[in-house]
Parts: sequence; structure tokens; C-alpha cells
Amino acid sequence: MPFISVMVPVYNAKETLNACVESILGQTFQDFELLLLDDESTDGSAQLCDALEQKDSRIKALHKKNEGVGMARNALLDAAKGEYYCFVDSDDYVSPYYLAMLLEMCRSTGSPMAVASYEVCNDGDPCPVWKADAQPVEVIPADAYYERLYTIHEALYVVPWGKLYHRSVYEGVRYPALSRCDDEAVIHQLVKRAQQIAISDTPIYAYYMSQGSVMRQAGFRPALLDGDTAYQMRETFFAEQQLKTLQYLNQRTRAASLLAIYSWITPETKDADKWRKEVKHRFDQNLRNMMRNPAASKHCVMRLLKCRCKMKPGVMFDRTELLFGKNSL
Repeated sequence: MPFISVMVPVYNAKETLNACVESILGQTFQDFELLLLDDESTDGSAQLCDALEQKDSRIKALHKKNEGVGMARNALLDAAKGEYYCFVDSDDYVSPYYLAMLLEMCRSTGSPMAVASYEVCNDGDPCPVWKADAQPVEVIPADAYYERLYTIHEALYVVPWGKLYHRSVYEGVRYPALSRCDDEAVIHQLVKRAQQIAISDTPIYAYYMSQGSVMRQAGFRPALLDGDTAYQMRETFFAEQQLKTLQYLNQRTRAASLLAIYSWITPETKDADKWRKEVKHRFDQNLRNMMRNPAASKHCVMRLLKCRCKMKPGVMFDRTELLFGKNSL
């Protein structure tokens, strides 16, 4: 049985998949299986997955009906046989020390989950110069990790890649059927099961930002509200755990996110009035919950009430500025 299951969801990634797979096969730690799951691609990625399977006995090509990346990750988790799990996106690539470093972080600290940093790479950027060790390594409990989900570096702690998980961390945990932000809806569950997490600032993952990347797409689209749905799921989790301060941090972040989404609805947006009404409804619901939360900041509540009065077509709200700027909520 392989010691680590490396899982790659694949959707229309024909141009980048070879480089991704080569970086995984070039690991210094070699006891792994590589699962490629084609999610009903239309660009020849499915055939490429099958061809790659023939080239290396560690590679297994899987295929499923397209239901979004969360369902693809679930299918990969169901197929994985390793003692540890990790994810890589099909348009990214990893350090040759990716698996070895994360595994050593788990082993040396007795942690069932390890997290390392990443480099953002744009079109034409040279490959990063990778380090072979992850010093220093910090070990934190679940409650401290939860708080980091609401810092300016939130993405590092939320995304499924750049991490190694003991298989027990995923027992009973699967991703929801959201078109985006499914990881936001699950990370807190994984952290609760891990209880202790090893963290390093050492980059071992290249996050590739192409010009056509979803993360570069501007403007409103209904799928953006999946992120808000994920925040609602997380708030329910914190409420069940009686973690009022974390509930407040989640409510604050959710409010800033909804304000930004509202800004992106323009007169050209299809069904603009319908979506403005929906975003306002979600914002009001969240604000009422915050006002009932004894851990909520009165300053934040007052600022949000003022923002609510400004929610009109053409008014712009910046999520980063609202959460982390000089005059933050």
C-alpha cells in the first residue's frame, strides 16, 4: 500500500497537467500513489490522464461526471489508499521536497496535519528556488488555527493544497456540492479532527496564476454566493462548539465579503435587481446574528449599519480594506 496518496482533480488542464505531474513524480520521497481524476474535461485532459497512467505504475487515472471540484475531491478521497493524503491542483506544481518536508513536519511534531507556504507564480515567471527543510516549524492547537482563518493570510490556512493530512483527519468529512469555496466549508472540520497542526513559512508549492484564472475574473457571478454559503456552514459549526468569538470573526468576514459582492453587481449584470436583493437579505440576516452575539464589537456593528445605508448601485466596498485596512471594521 502507498504511504501517501497525492490527489489531483483535473478539469480542462491539458496545457498544465504534464508539468504538474512531472513535479510530483520528481519527489525525493517516493512511496506514494498519484491519483488523477478527470472531471469530464472537454480539452483532451481525460485522454492525457489515461496516457500518463501508462507511463508510471504509481499513477491511476479516474473519471467521473462533472459535478464541481468538491465532488471531485470526494471521489479522490474515496479512492485513496495511503496513510496520508495531500492535494495538488492540476495547473500548479510542487517542490521536489513537497512530500518529504510535510511528512517530516508531521512526524517530528506528532501532528496529524502539516501546512507549509506557497509562491504565487504568474505567466512567464521562473520556477522558485526551493529549500530542502522546513525550519522553523510552529505547532499550534485547533483554536489558534481557527483564528488564522480570519487573518490577511487566510488563503494559506484554508486551501486544501500545500498540506499533508493523516487519513484519520478526513474520516467522516467530505466536501459540499458548491461550485466554489468548498474548502472554506470544510477546513474547520479538518482542524477539529487534527487538534494539533504543524506550520512552516517555507514555500513548497507554486500556485500558478494564469491570465484566464478564475481568481482573476472580475465582476459578479451567482457562484460567488457559494462563498457566503460556506461561511454560513462554518458559523453553524462554531455555534455548535459555543465559540462566540470565532462566530463573531466569521460574521465580520462574511459581512465584508457580502459588501464586496454587492459592489460587483452592475447594471449590466443579468437579473441585477434580484441579486442585489439576495445579497442585502444575506447581509441583513448576518448583521442581526452579529447584533445578538455578545462577543461582537459595537464599533464593528455600528460601521456595518452605516455600510448598510450605503448599499446602493454604484457604491464600492473593498473587502481587504474593510477587514485589514487602517479603518477596518
